[in-house]
Amino acid sequence: MFSGPQIRWGARDLGLQIAVWLKTEVVTRMNEQLKGNLKNQSTWRRILYMLLFAIAYSVAEMVVSAIVVAQVVFVLFSGKPNEQLLDFGAQLSRYLYEVLRYLTFNTDRQPFPFSAWNRFDD
Repeated sequence: MFSGPQIRWGARDLGLQIAVWLKTEVVTRMNEQLKGNLKNQSTWRRILYMLLFAIAYSVAEMVVSAIVVAQVVFVLFSGKPNEQLLDFGAQLSRYLYEVLRYLTFNTDRQPFPFSAWNRFDD
């Protein structure tokens, strides 16, 4: 009469043991992968470059803001934007786009000064 519940308890125990073993295996493999990722020098190098490019992005943003103000002044006084600032603003916006693509891991190609200014391959 008690053989039924004993079989269920035995199967349940086996299921729990398998679940614990699987969890242990998954955690062990994840820890090994994490250790490998933390030791990867190219990842740390990229993080360093990302910090530098984030700073460059912030500086370039300030320059864009200055261009905006200068263009407003040119339009108010001459009725048209300054051509050199238009060209520089376009180049700077392309550079910011390249930096953002690198920072968001959409490309591995580092922006200027590690590649040509405003060169688009991808």
